[in-house]
Amino acid sequence: MPSARLRRALALAFAPICHQRPERTLIFAGHAMSVCSRCAGVYAGIALGTLLASPRMSAAHHRAALGASASLLLLDVVTQDIGMHPVWHAARLLTGAACGYAASAWLARELEGARPL
Repeated sequence: MPSARLRRALALAFAPICHQRPERTLIFAGHAMSVCSRCAGVYAGIALGTLLASPRMSAAHHRAALGASASLLLLDVVTQDIGMHPVWHAARLLTGAACGYAASAWLARELEGARPL
């Protein structure tokens, strides 16, 4: 288990990029994560997209997937924030992961096609 000092340092490091609201943050072994469930999904999706970008999909298809997944993420954000549904960690994780995956897979495909300087 990380020390209290390490947990505090991680929370401070992620504070500029994540709201870290307690009701939107997952708890593991009695400790809150340093990011909310949506950011955790985005980071997991970025890692997967970097490692597993589909070589059969063109950059244009990855870009379209990014638009679709960003739209779903935005829909979840808006419907949650206006009170249409409570915080659903599974939806936050999945929409974040889909968007993170699509963004990093698209970037990986774009970089793959780029010429060296």
